[in-house]
Amino acid sequence: MQHIKYIYEVAELRERCKAALKRLDTDTDYSMEDIIDYYNIRHLIEEKDKINKSIFNYEEEKLKEYEKKIKQVTGKFMNFIDDSNCKEIYDQLDLEWREDFWKLFAEFKEYSHVGERAFEDILFNSKIAIYDILNYRYIVKTYARIIKKWLLEYWASAEILLDKFVIGKNKEDINLPELDRKDIDNIFMHYISSPYPHINRLEIIQNIKNTKQFTVSDKIKANAVKRRRELIEKIERENQGTRIDTQICVSFRDDTQRQPEDNLPNCEYYIYDRKWLIENQDEATLLNNFIYLLEFFDFEMRPTFLSKEWECSSLERVFKLRTKNDYLVSSAYNYKIGLTVTQLKAYYLELQRLGKSMESIIEWFFREYLKKEFHLENFVVTMPTEKSSYLEKCRLLLPELESILKQYKLYVEERQIDRDLLEITSGSVDISKMPSLVENKYLYGKGDEFQRAKIDFFSDQSMLHRVKRINKNYRNFFNLILHEKICKEDYGSYVTKELNWLERNRWIYYDEEGNIRFYNIHQIVLFADLVRNDFINVYSFKKYDKEQYYKIIDEFIKKDMMRYGNGLFSEPEQDWVSFILNKSRFNNSMDIRNRYMHGTQANSYDEQSHKENYFYILLVCIFYIIKINDDLCAYFVGK
Repeated sequence: MQHIKYIYEVAELRERCKAALKRLDTDTDYSMEDIIDYYNIRHLIEEKDKINKSIFNYEEEKLKEYEKKIKQVTGKFMNFIDDSNCKEIYDQLDLEWREDFWKLFAEFKEYSHVGERAFEDILFNSKIAIYDILNYRYIVKTYARIIKKWLLEYWASAEILLDKFVIGKNKEDINLPELDRKDIDNIFMHYISSPYPHINRLEIIQNIKNTKQFTVSDKIKANAVKRRRELIEKIERENQGTRIDTQICVSFRDDTQRQPEDNLPNCEYYIYDRKWLIENQDEATLLNNFIYLLEFFDFEMRPTFLSKEWECSSLERVFKLRTKNDYLVSSAYNYKIGLTVTQLKAYYLELQRLGKSMESIIEWFFREYLKKEFHLENFVVTMPTEKSSYLEKCRLLLPELESILKQYKLYVEERQIDRDLLEITSGSVDISKMPSLVENKYLYGKGDEFQRAKIDFFSDQSMLHRVKRINKNYRNFFNLILHEKICKEDYGSYVTKELNWLERNRWIYYDEEGNIRFYNIHQIVLFADLVRNDFINVYSFKKYDKEQYYKIIDEFIKKDMMRYGNGLFSEPEQDWVSFILNKSRFNNSMDIRNRYMHGTQANSYDEQSHKENYFYILLVCIFYIIKINDDLCAYFVGK
């Protein structure tokens, strides 16, 4: 790290360097801070980039002379450090210089003549940032016993292990001594039982997915669950936190214009026309209501309740603690999935009120509709009965989800469902390998140009999305162009390069008045749809202005900016199903399938918990229905 570069502005840095080099000509007695100064100056000289050239006003020969002398002075001073003075030298440094101390310590191999006792004295009795030491493999290797002792005694050491093995935060820069499973469990137990564990980190601990490199016992995970529950109850009891909660109320009414009598504060109401349901009770319409009434899916048959990166705020991206294997559970996702499940519950109850069963409608789809519309026979699905408890419903429906995938997979591969062949087919279905009847079904973004254009048009961190003369605050550059007349002169020279790049690559152009316009409206519509939804269902999208979009997609593919994907489910859809049902992909998965199929945790739930889980399972089932129907429609319409 060129520490000096980050502390001082160029003008101040220039004066500091000149003063330091002047002392180098006259002084013979140096402090550790001087040595760090010279060490950083030497690196500035060696780099010789434009910024550094503006710092030094010396001839090349003079700079070489200074560089040589700095090496001599630095080497002589570092050779002077030993057991007797190491801690004293370190303690005299201001905190901002101590990171550079360890860099010099490693580079000059001080660990070869500073013993364990002296190092232990610093580690346990001086103010250190442990990551400064863990950056260096040979320091950790030399003092492994001392560092291990420190990790076992320091209550927050678990956070270091999480950063390296679970969160993936600068994991290559974190070197650790050898720790066995007992050491790891002790470190985590120390953290969990301490007075200061972080609630979010406790959640990460309870969801750790064990690997060959890193394993945490189930006992530790269970203790993390208990401790987290205690802390949450304490916060609620003492009202130490501020909770912003929007309630969602979904109802079916005879008069949708009438205001709810129980108008609650901070409550969003979704009111649907009961008369429509009464007059349209055929099974096909009742299933279509998930698309056109409740809007669980958009016009491309993409679920509207998936987690999307672009919906996550900048603050959430920066401050929300996530592991490298976490599903993105943002506030936007929590709201959307909460709304969806609440709508499903209300619709389920309303159908019961009309004498209809959601389960029987699902059976109708597989047993009758598929046969009548697509000549797909022998598709058998057995749903739970109304009399079953919610625990029983969960345990009965989960195997049927697996059966649905197996049967449809067999149909795609054989164009028929052979019951004998199905019965001898063993193993579960990998959702990522579920085939589709059509090729190149989905479209995804790819490559540097896609990412650059994505950031320019849709990131709230792009320098293009704000113009000083316009008081309105638009979320991104795309919306700014849509709603305002802006030109190149509205921006400073610092973004001209990016505008030129967008113009050169035919993303924008300037009209006769000099205003910025989209180069091709079809292109930007397709691009915006892909960015906002993470994928495009090609067959549904091409229904609109088909020839134009065929041409644009082909151009994007040729430029290696986009790629096709195959399968019944898109990649984001696969992620969501995995997040709901099992832990195969995500540490923070709901893991509903395993809880019931393994028969361990399910019995400990109350009926309300089973009911909540059942509606998530039911939502997955409905998702399967819509995707299978869409796949069949795409195939037979295409033929």
